[in-house]
Amino acid sequence: IKVQEDNTVYDIQNVGEEIVLEKQEKLQINKEYEKTTKKDSRNTLILTVGASFIVIAAISFLFASWGFLPNILKSGVLISLAIMFFGMSKLAKKVFKLPKTSKTFYYMGLGYIPIVLFSFSMFKFLGEYFSLTGDGRYIYFTICSLLVMALYLYNSFKSDDIKLYYAGNFMQIVSVI
Repeated sequence: IKVQEDNTVYDIQNVGEEIVLEKQEKLQINKEYEKTTKKDSRNTLILTVGASFIVIAAISFLFASWGFLPNILKSGVLISLAIMFFGMSKLAKKVFKLPKTSKTFYYMGLGYIPIVLFSFSMFKFLGEYFSLTGDGRYIYFTICSLLVMALYLYNSFKSDDIKLYYAGNFMQIVSVI
């Protein structure tokens, strides 16, 4: 059977076979997508568990030796952990070509930045005025919250990541409180 439309002649039988072939190809693509999605979710779970163990190990080390370390070394350890996570992120992305692992380490590094800023106040590196008990603590924490908010929002727009956007908005609320 032939149908003419817009000066083009189609053979319906051939068109029907092509449609069936297209549907079969789409079905195969969907099956392959489901396999990769299951594999990706398993890898994400393993990555999350591994990252959690790294954080737990760091916290265990710090709690075990925290009382014996001088304040400058305590902050130095926190700063070096943040730098280490950023470095591992870059290594995972550039050398090993693992974008999800890179993103996880990057988030861990970003998570340590507020901790480092808090440690500066806790250990009175900026003087008594900006310490936890000083009169300028609210000014210091507002500045730190705004700084972290700007960093998170910048990174959220840079990487189109909604999680960092919400974290930045959370830091805005914290700075107001």
